[in-house]
Formats: sequence, C-alpha cells, structure tokens
Amino acid sequence: MKVRNGYACVAWVGCVAVWGPLLAQTPDQTYRLFNGGSVTGRLLNPEEQPRTEYALQTRWGTVTFSAAQVAGPVEKSEAELWYEANLPKEPLDVEGHLRMAEECAARGLEAQRVYHLEQVLRLAPDHPQARRELGYSRINDQWVRTDLWYRSRGYVRFKGSWKLPQEVMLAQEEEERKQIQKRWNDQIRLWRQWVLRVPERAQAAANQLRAIEDPAAAPVLIQLLNERNEPAALRRIYLEALAKLPGTAVTQELVKHALADPDAQVREDAARLLAQRADPNAVKLLIRSLKKFAGEVTPIEENVAVNQMARVLGVLKSPEAIPALIDVLVTRHKKTVSLGGGINPTFSSGGGGGLSLGNSSRTLVGDVENAAVRDALVVLSGGANFGFDSAAWRRWYEEQHKPLPTTFDLRRDP
Repeated sequence: MKVRNGYACVAWVGCVAVWGPLLAQTPDQTYRLFNGGSVTGRLLNPEEQPRTEYALQTRWGTVTFSAAQVAGPVEKSEAELWYEANLPKEPLDVEGHLRMAEECAARGLEAQRVYHLEQVLRLAPDHPQARRELGYSRINDQWVRTDLWYRSRGYVRFKGSWKLPQEVMLAQEEEERKQIQKRWNDQIRLWRQWVLRVPERAQAAANQLRAIEDPAAAPVLIQLLNERNEPAALRRIYLEALAKLPGTAVTQELVKHALADPDAQVREDAARLLAQRADPNAVKLLIRSLKKFAGEVTPIEENVAVNQMARVLGVLKSPEAIPALIDVLVTRHKKTVSLGGGINPTFSSGGGGGLSLGNSSRTLVGDVENAAVRDALVVLSGGANFGFDSAAWRRWYEEQHKPLPTTFDLRRDP
C-alpha cells in the first residue's frame, strides 16, 4: 500500500463513507480488501489494463494498493445510496445531524447513525438525546458511558442486559439444562411411540426407557406418567426409570402413584420401588399425610387414603411410622345419608351424633376401624397384634421404647 499526502484510509465496510471532516464530498466507490478491511474513494486509474494497482483519491488523501491486495468493489445498498444523495442536503448543525441520525437508524445504517450523534456531542456536549442514544447515563451529575460503568464494576453483557459473571454462569447452566431436557423429551417420546406403534422395536424401546440414568430425564418421565389415558404398562416402565433417579421430586411422584394411581398394579409397583429406593423422605411424607386424619372428622371417602397409606408404610417397613399408625388405627368420619335410606352397617355412629341437613338428609359421624392400619402395625412391630385397641398399642410402644435403667456402682475404693 502506498500513501500520498500523509494520509491512509483502511477501514471496515460501511464506516469510511462517514468518517471524515469533509461531509459534502461523497466517495465514489468502496473496495473490499483481502485483509478484511475496506477503503472508499475515487479510482484515479480506471483505464489501466491489465490492472496492477488501485490508486484512490479519498477524503484524507491519495492511497494506492496493489491489485493483489484488493478483492473487488463493494456494491452499495439502497440505504447507502440514499445516504450519499442526502448527506449534502443537511446543514452541519445539531438539528441536521439529529435528522440524519434518525434516518440512518430507520434505514439500518448503524455506523453513520453513530457518526452523526457524535457530531451532535461535538457541537453540544450535554445534549441529552445524543448522550442517551450513544449509551451514556447521568451518574453523580456526570455523563458516563453505561458500558464502561458496568464493566468497571465487574459486569458483563449477556443477552441484552448487564449481569455479574456468576449470574451469566447460572444462566448458561440453566440454558444447557433446558437443552438437555429437550433432547430427552424428544428421545423419550420417540421410544414411547415405538412401544405403542412399532412392534418390532417395542421391546428395545422399553429397555431403553428402563435403562435411563440421567436425572435430566426426570421431568419428561413425570410429565408422561401423569398424562391422561397413558397406558398402565407404560406408566410402570416410567416408574422403573424414575426410581433410579435422585431427587425429592422423584420420591414424591412415587409416593403419589403408590397411593392414588388408578391401576392396582401400578400402585403396587410404586410401593415396591419406594422400598427399594429407601428414601427416608417417603416415610416422612406419608407420616405427615396421616397426621391430618388423627383426631379429625373427615369425609368417609377419605378413609380409603388412610388405609392405602398404611399399606405403603407396611411395604416400606419403617418402624418410625408406628406412632402415626396407632393414631389412625380408628378414625372418625362423616357420611351424609338420606332419611329412610339404608346406612352402611360397617360405619358405626357410636360416639358421635348426627347433624340435620333439612328434612331430607342427615350427616352421621362415627368411628371406623382400619384393617390396613392394623396389618401394617403387625408387620412393623415384628408380629405383635392388639387388634384395634389403640391404648394397648400405645402401652406396647412405650414399653418397647422405655429407656434402659442406669446402674451405678456405689462402692468406694478402700
């Protein structure tokens, strides 16, 4: 590259057209250089054939490049042609530069927009609009570049906002987690389709589902497990996969299906898998759920839940649950019946009165003996059986947990 008149002009495409003091002189052509830059100017040797060099008259002087340095001319966009045609028409004052900046923004000419805003600040250093659009903020009564202010305090730019590096790391980890979950969602749903609709692939797909070990797959397995009308056979496979994955959410899901899945075999599988999982949180969750029935009057329909929780606790074989089970060995429930209608003989109203609900129905309150609770107590106690006698069960439990007597040797050394 040869330089004349003490000036050289090598810049990025789109910028050279506006960087210079003589705004009224419009460059003729921009040339792209092989090194990634560009230069704008009027070609002084257009007739040279074959071309060995490009001699250009730029705003800063004359510059010459060898032909090997120039990739070729850059075609000007419609916006750039508009800019060259309208630039000489605007006055070089604050209002003229602002108008050009607004038009450049509308036409996507970012470098030109910045140039005109900078010219506004050259003429009016405190111009608020130009300051704001160039990224300045008013801090401590001074104009400060917002990006420099944030960077000086350790912030980095991330997806359009300023964040601390720790926040960026967490956001990136969360994004990666979502991407992994999406891949699992696609893969698991594909295997599901094979199990349901591709007989020759069904067994292999079922084995793939059972073999899942990545915790990131848990959300989609839980979602599918709870979808309406999902076949029981598939729900059992999802439970097998989930049971190997860590996390309280997985344990809660197993407990939920052990208690309330509409299919008896799925309930049984969930309880068995909970026992294999040996997560103490499962027992604690069941105990908390049982406690709401102790000493309370609940609808008779909820008695099913009491007994099912007891069955699961019996499978889990955790003696920790014995006190909670004793408290619900006999529970109180209410049942609304029509006057003149039959009353279930297994529902005793002894110890409780009725509440009239008008002339046509009555609510009866009575005690219900819970056989599944008794059976669980027999299992957890190692074979003790006091039937439905809650007081006897409590005496037995207190006796089993009575502190050992402490003996003291009161003899003194001679």
